[in-house]
Amino acid sequence: MSNEPVKPRLSELSQYVTRGEEAVRVDIYENGEGGWILEIIDRYNNSTVWDDPFPSDQSALDEAYEQSMQMASPLMLVHRQSKLAKRS
Repeated sequence: MSNEPVKPRLSELSQYVTRGEEAVRVDIYENGEGGWILEIIDRYNNSTVWDDPFPSDQSALDEAYEQSMQMASPLMLVHRQSKLAKRS
């Protein structure tokens, strides 16, 4: 057996989300324990990762879209989520 770490599997649902002229990358990774991790990366390469895994890659994508629709732009989504994470 190899001692190399397992590379997370990127979901086929990972994509770019664009609102107006702003775009963010939505990456969804399998966490190796049956859950899916949501990460949003803005144009400045700032990354926001949700703490809790989602039960499916689709539910992670749904969360990304839900949060994005509540914001003026996906870029604002990244900064809002960062602030929420710091309060926890």
